[in-house]
This record gives sequence, structure tokens and C-alpha cells, in this order.
Amino acid sequence: MVTGISDLLYNVLPRPRAEKPPIDSVKRCLNVLLLGKKDNPTIYYYFRRRLETLFDGKTRILMIDGDEIEGTDPRGLFVIICRYINPNCLKWLERNRKHLAGIALFVDDDYAAILSDRSAPFTYKMSVFYYGIFNIPRLNRILSSVWVSTPALKRSISEHAVVLPPAPPPEDFPAHPEQSATSIVRVGYHGTAIHEREHLFLKPVVASVLREFPQVQFEVIASGRCASIWHDANIHREQLKVVPQMSWPEYRAYASSHQLDIALVPLLESRLNIVRSDTKRVDIARLGAAAVFSETETYNRYRQRGEVHLKNEVPAWISALTRLIVNPEARNLARDATRNSVKKMYDEASLSFPNIRVI
Repeated sequence: MVTGISDLLYNVLPRPRAEKPPIDSVKRCLNVLLLGKKDNPTIYYYFRRRLETLFDGKTRILMIDGDEIEGTDPRGLFVIICRYINPNCLKWLERNRKHLAGIALFVDDDYAAILSDRSAPFTYKMSVFYYGIFNIPRLNRILSSVWVSTPALKRSISEHAVVLPPAPPPEDFPAHPEQSATSIVRVGYHGTAIHEREHLFLKPVVASVLREFPQVQFEVIASGRCASIWHDANIHREQLKVVPQMSWPEYRAYASSHQLDIALVPLLESRLNIVRSDTKRVDIARLGAAAVFSETETYNRYRQRGEVHLKNEVPAWISALTRLIVNPEARNLARDATRNSVKKMYDEASLSFPNIRVI
């Protein structure tokens, strides 16, 4: 039942679906072309390891805002669109569809949920509309398959979509030294602008705990309105570090050379969040941190004994964070559990792509 403008918008926006499935159950291809922004987390977590393992360098990655696709030989080429596509690439695909082995669209967000979410930044919505929603009707006429990141996103988009889980590279879950009862405990939240509600949820949790424990330092990655939430918080400035948002390559380098004792991973209930994948686990393992997760379908997928999962209630988060601060053994247990969850994600990931066989 439609209850408001957001619901109406969500229900009328188009969804990706393949109207031209491949004739054969598995299409043979000579090469693979990946269309997407280079050095973004989706390509890194879902495609890097698979492409390196399966195609031995026989792949090309083009920026979505580039014109380099002109001059590409389409014969026997399987094209993977990672999340979005620009008009020039779409025109090329339409013109050369009959020569291609197939076209797959991979999505790891619910576009309709982003556009109908009141808290999503306007500039982000416009980017999703221009490169995503706006092109869906034309894309649907030429797609051979739709791949999605989670079962929840499959339920949201189409029962015919195929789930392609993350396949993290092995260097993303390194072993870290045991945590000890040191004088300083580093707590962090690495969120993006799309998670303003999560920033607001954590504000009273962190402020309360930092007043209780002067030796705790809190680091948050935030810019714009999200950064203002923390600058306006009642937190001693010597305990607070606000790091501006950074690009994916910058963040990965930062997290690889940086370490947290405790990482906060809230995820509040919304259409946008219910379909999310749990690649945030990989970021936590890279940081060598013990994590506090929201109790959600997202983080239950690879849940391990020893992890901390909580309902989104401020007192429960204060209590759990306090326990981890004073108990390094509990931190080590939670840290190792999340590292094991990422290893399980790595071990269980099939490195094949649906409907592709390289000749």
C-alpha cells in the first residue's frame, strides 16, 4: 500500500531486467570488457580476483565517463557493466549488440531506494539517476543477464537476477598482533555521506563512552553534514579525529597502514540498507579491529561466534562498547571472528561468472 511520495516514487521507478537472455545457457566469449569506474570498491571486491584468476589479463576496464570504447572489436566480447553506464557506452552497446557474446549488468544498490530515500545526498541521487535509472529502459532491451550482490537485492529487483557474492583478495584479511590493555583505545566509524542516519545514531553512543573513558580516542571519516554532526558533538577535541572522505584508492591505502582497536558498524533499517552486502567486514579485517555490528540480515550472512551483533538501541551499544574497551580478550575474540568471516567469504566465493565461458 502506497503511504507517501517516497513509496510512490520507489514503486514506479524502473528495475533492471534482461529482455534478451542468451540463447545458450552458457555463452562462449573471446574476451571480457568491464565498464566501470576504475579503482572503486565494487570492482575491487567483486571483480578483481575473478578477472585475474579466470581471464589471465584478457580483460579491459573502461571508465564510465570515457569514450575509449569506440574502436573496440565487439566480436565475441562479453560486456560486464559495473553499476552504471554513460550514454556513449550505451550507444555503442546498442549498435554492436548482435556481435557481442552477451551483456551483464551488476548492481549492488537498489537504485529506486536511493532516489526515494530522503537522507541520500542530492548530488548522489543525481549521479544515480543519470548513470543508472535513466538508462535502465534502454539497457533492459539489450541485457542478457542481471547480477546482484545479495539475495535481498535479488528479491527487490527480479527473481531472474543472479546473485554474485563478493570474492575478496587474500591480502584483505591479514593477521594482526594481539590487542593488550594499553592506555589508549582507538575506536572508529568509517561511513560515507549516504549513512547520515548512522552518524546520528552513533553520536550519543560515542559521546557517552568518551566521557566515561578519557583514554579512548574516536576517529570518524566524514565530510559535509556528517562531519558537522561530530564537530557539534559534546566530545573533548583531544579525543575526536574527523578525517575527510577520501577516494577508494586513498582509503584502501589508509586502512592498510592504519589500525583500530574497535570499529563501529551500524546499519539502520531502510529499503536502502536491507539490500546491502557485507563487504564492510573486509574493511574491518584490514583494520585489524573488533567490530560492533547491527543485528541485520546483511551481517548475519557470514556471522561467526565471538562477533558482537546488537539491536539498534543506544544503551545496548554503549554497554557493548564499554565491555570491549575494558576487555582486550573480548576485543581479540571479536577481531579474530570477523577475520574468520572474511576468510570464509574468500573460501566460499565461486570465481566463475554466470553465463560466461572463455574460449
